[in-house]
Amino acid sequence: MIDQKAVSVIIYSKKNTHPKFLLLKYKIHDQKHWDFVKVKVKPEETLQDAAIRELKEETGLRKILFIKSLNKKAKYTFTKDTGEQVSKSVTFFIAKLDLADKQAVLLSEEHQKYLWVDFKATNQLLLFLPQKMALKAALRKVI
Repeated sequence: MIDQKAVSVIIYSKKNTHPKFLLLKYKIHDQKHWDFVKVKVKPEETLQDAAIRELKEETGLRKILFIKSLNKKAKYTFTKDTGEQVSKSVTFFIAKLDLADKQAVLLSEEHQKYLWVDFKATNQLLLFLPQKMALKAALRKVI
């Protein structure tokens, strides 16, 4: 079995009192679903370095006020197309976007679209329970 580390970044912006969360619609591997920024961690990277790298690569966003761990993890196994079993551990981070810069999201080739949506809409669009639980933890940090 292959052990794999990954990070997922919940990006939010806050205008007035209501946070909006950034969701990306993935198009690779027939996984046409909404999710947060996510990436496998390279062997030479820390979890936070991987989170920052992927945030920039997948969204083009550069002016982030902070990024920190939510102390939430998800663990699951899956089978690759090759038949190999993978045990994946995902650590969730939260990042606040600097609204003063009016940055545009520049999607990578992995994505079809993006949305800035409130908590309720974000929760409805996410498919997997670990992401929904991380979203709830993020909401507690931003309100």
